[in-house]
This record gives sequence, C-alpha cells and structure tokens, in this order.
Amino acid sequence: MKISVRNLEPTKVKLTVTVDPEEFNPYLDEARKEIAKQVNVPGFRKGHVPGKIIDQRIGFGAVAGEAVNNGVPELYSKALETKKIHPMAQPEIDVQDVPESAKDETKLKFVATVERRPDIELPALDGMEIEVAKAEVTDEDINNHHPVQHSAKLLHVGFEVLGQTALFTSRQG
Repeated sequence: MKISVRNLEPTKVKLTVTVDPEEFNPYLDEARKEIAKQVNVPGFRKGHVPGKIIDQRIGFGAVAGEAVNNGVPELYSKALETKKIHPMAQPEIDVQDVPESAKDETKLKFVATVERRPDIELPALDGMEIEVAKAEVTDEDINNHHPVQHSAKLLHVGFEVLGQTALFTSRQG
C-alpha cells in the first residue's frame, strides 16, 4: 500500500492511498463470499457458489463494489495509523481507480480528505516560574458575597469516619 500525504491547511490533510492487487484480493474474496450467501445459483447450495461463478453471474463490478465498501474504511484506518494522523472528523473519500476484472492489474486508488488534530509543540516546563497574585479578602467582601442565614445558629458540627463512610452530626444550643 502506497500512501502520500498533502497538507491542505494546518488542520486538513489529503491522503492518497494506492492499494496493490495482492492487498485488495482478500477483500474481493470476502465480497464474493458475502454475495454467495445472498444469491441462489442453480446447481449450488446457498453460500457455496465458487468465486468465478459469482463473477460471471453477478458481475465483477458488483463484487468490486462490495469489496470497496468493506475494504476502504479498513485501508483508510491503516493509512492513518501508518502516517500517525489523528482525525477529528469523518473523511471525505473519493474512490478514483478500481479494477475492472479479476485479471485486471489496476490498483485500487482512493483519496481521503480529513480534518486532523493540529501538531502542538509544548515548551519545556522545567525551571518555568509562575507568579500567583495573593488574594486579599476583607470582612466587607465576606459579608457582601457570602449568603448567611442570620435566623439559624449552628453551634456544633462534628463528624467521624467509619470505615469508608463519614457520619456528620450537628447540634443546636
């Protein structure tokens, strides 16, 4: 499988993936098996029709279409993994070349355009100092911003830890 990557924008790439016939053949075989399960061909049990008969009766185009539908998502994932690209959205996939027959040496070729996570370079954090301003709180700030119910007085609050459970108790007076 040959993969080329072209950056369209800082967060958008275009992957062009070309798949050799040897890599695409397992997807064609799987597509033939799936189609064989769905069709009735005289002289064969359902699901046991040879691949060559499927190509003759149903047509290689249907087999190739099924193989492309099943294979492109998996091949796209392999291409992303190989090139270490982390997508942020679903790709726009354009299948450009598909083999015309079982003996055709045309390589499967598709182009995927996808938004990806940007590359971010973090600075070294060793030795970096940050100044945090000291917060000053006055009594006036507390009285103005802290909702206090003046009618209820809570005189004692206690708690004890019992294993994994905390027990809170309160008394008035």
